[in-house]
Parts: sequence; structure tokens; C-alpha cells
Amino acid sequence: MAHMTNDMTAVRRACAFGVIAGFDAVFLFFATLVFMLTLNAKLTLYALIPLPIISLISLFFVRLLFKKFKSVQESFSLLTEKVREMVSGIKIIQAFQQEEPESKNFDKLSQEYLGKNISLIKIWGTMFPLIFLFAEIGMAIILWVGGQQVILNELSIGELVAFLSYMGIIVWPMMAVGMVTN
Repeated sequence: MAHMTNDMTAVRRACAFGVIAGFDAVFLFFATLVFMLTLNAKLTLYALIPLPIISLISLFFVRLLFKKFKSVQESFSLLTEKVREMVSGIKIIQAFQQEEPESKNFDKLSQEYLGKNISLIKIWGTMFPLIFLFAEIGMAIILWVGGQQVILNELSIGELVAFLSYMGIIVWPMMAVGMVTN
């Protein structure tokens, strides 16, 4: 029952979030890209330099996350099956005085489950800072190139601020796709 509930929660989250993230990924990305191109095509091309790297990071980590998530689910299944066995066979366990070995076995399975969850979280904890690093590199490129264009009066300060905002908007769909595929 716990395994089914855990699976259903994962499916529910994926479906609900998947629809929103899918819409965001398509609509926000292309709408923002059009706004950026109409504002300043040259600066847009510079701003898009880190985006393929962000996509590659997402693809790489999504594969790892899928494997780790599957491992966590399998470990959860073993843990819940062990609890089910212990509860249904509690009289036999007590009759043969196997409480201590069963408790140790349960502790071992619990530690494995914990370790796999921590491993999964470490991957998440590596993926998002990397994505943000390259997003910030894009921001730095916009500041550098856009700042030069502002100095040369080729771009207004307001347009530069708009570009920085657009860059923040355009990174989200790429992250959302990574989360949904996980």
C-alpha cells in the first residue's frame, strides 16, 4: 500500500507539474526569444551562448537522476515489503526470538534507503548550482556586451535591464524540462 501511495504521489506530481512546465517550456522560451530578438538580435545571440551548455547539463543529470530515483523506489519497495513480512509474521518472529536479527535487518534496509535518497539529493544539489552558474555566465555576457552597447548609445539602459530580465525568464523553461523528465 505504501509503495502504491508513493508511486501515485510521484505520478501525480509529474503529471500536474509536467503540464505546467511543458507549457512554460514552449511558450515562455519562444515568446521571450522573440522579445529578445526584436529588441537586439546581436545581444540575443551572445546571451544564448550558455544555453546549449545548460541543456547538456540537464540531459546528463536527468539520466543520472532517473537511475537514482529508480534505485530509491526499489529500495523503498524492499523496505515496505520487509515491514509487511515482519507485521504478518510477528508471532513467528517472537516465537523463535528473532526480534533482534529482524530489527538489525530492518535497520540495514533503512540505512540503504537513506543512503540512496542522500545520493539522489546530492545529484540534485550538483545539477541546479551548475545550471545557475551557466545562467549567470549568460547574465555576465549580457552585462559585458550590453554595457558596451549602452556606452556606445546602441542600447538604452532600460533595454539592458529588459534583457537581463528576459535571460532570467528563458532559463526557467530549460530547468523545468529537466525536472519534468526526471
